[in-house]
Amino acid sequence: MALQKLKKWRNIPAKLKSIARNNLDLIVTSAETSENLVSLTFDDGPHPDYTPRILELLDKYQAKATFFVVGKLADKYPSILQQMKNSGHAIGNHTWHHSPVPLIPRRERIRQIRKTQQLLSQNVEKLFRPPWGFINWSAYIDVRLLGYKIICWDEVVYDWLNPSPAEVFQRLDSNIKPGSIILLHDNICNTIKPEYVPRDNLIEGLERYLKKYQAGYKFVTVPKLLQQGSPQYKYGLKGKAEKARSIPENILQSF
Repeated sequence: MALQKLKKWRNIPAKLKSIARNNLDLIVTSAETSENLVSLTFDDGPHPDYTPRILELLDKYQAKATFFVVGKLADKYPSILQQMKNSGHAIGNHTWHHSPVPLIPRRERIRQIRKTQQLLSQNVEKLFRPPWGFINWSAYIDVRLLGYKIICWDEVVYDWLNPSPAEVFQRLDSNIKPGSIILLHDNICNTIKPEYVPRDNLIEGLERYLKKYQAGYKFVTVPKLLQQGSPQYKYGLKGKAEKARSIPENILQSF
């Protein structure tokens, strides 16, 4: 009898995980769709030079994107934020200071998210992208209670390492599929090397990609993608042991 009770208690964590997977919308990474729809997403901006150039490029090819902005930069460059809205792009919350949300106190992460949202009040849908894609259960619960859908990605171009235009184009050209959410950056908030910051290579490689696929693909905002497709979710949240895989060491040392 005691052994049976022990086995029953041991099964509880697995049952709770199963319930969570079936009932919680965790982290959106893509959408299942039969249409040739793709969402370009840009993190860490706005930047006074690079973001307007990217907006001009998107307008040129009639592409819509989603910008996950850092609050302190959106506050500094309100005209660029307004330009995003006027062009029909979606805008999401990327915290006020680009802070790794599991590593800051609960009150501070809620404050940063709310402060940033005050600048984005015209949003129809509240979207949140955790800096470095790093989020744990505690931060997840806070973000969801604040009413946000958490958006990550299924394809990366590694543009934070400033690859050549040819590499940017090749990674986009070979890996992207219908329903993809692509991680890009119109600015680099925290970097290992200063030479990774410029976005010229990204812009050139992205233009080659948009030019090639403007007839075959439609580039839509994340909300539009999720309306027209079935959201796909990731159920594994990063634990503290994994943080060094995604966050630069110089940033970790400050927390």
